[in-house]
Amino acid sequence: RAWMQTGENSFQAAYKSMPELESAFYKVSFSQKHQDYVYNRFAIQTDRIINFQQSLIDKIEAFCTSFWSKKEMYLRKGVIHKAGLLFYGNPGNGKTTICLNAIKYLLLNYQGIAFQTENLADIAPILTQIREIQPNTNIIVLLEELDRSIYNYGDKYLLQLLDGADSVNDVLYLATTNYIEKIEDNLKNRPS
Repeated sequence: RAWMQTGENSFQAAYKSMPELESAFYKVSFSQKHQDYVYNRFAIQTDRIINFQQSLIDKIEAFCTSFWSKKEMYLRKGVIHKAGLLFYGNPGNGKTTICLNAIKYLLLNYQGIAFQTENLADIAPILTQIREIQPNTNIIVLLEELDRSIYNYGDKYLLQLLDGADSVNDVLYLATTNYIEKIEDNLKNRPS
């Protein structure tokens, strides 16, 4: 056992600690009470994929397999190992279901941690926290309704993740939007 600080001058016995988060999908939020991020494991429940969408799922799985297998090549070239997929279309056409099925595939085949958070400003600190504890874990970030998140928080946090000082290795970003026209070209037309 160990001690855990729960406030400025408050401590409690910690009964169980884990060296790593298990490979799963987490909804992450900031806890004012604990002044830190809380990772809530979230069971992925999706609709059954209709057969005509299977070719799309196969393409996504092939992209992900190719991406995760090229880590050493990225590092040799001095490039951050990250990529992103942006799914767009009318509401209800299966974007989230496709992303969640891709996450299930990636977690099953490549282990790692997948997470989603409501606030774009929280993504960089969450990635930093995961990297401090698990430096070699594959990470998947789900950004649903990207246009709304950009409207609420601006695109500077996202651009810092993609190009700036907040870029992190071994991250795959999966994003969805109903309104592709609201996404600026500097985000939707990217080499990665």
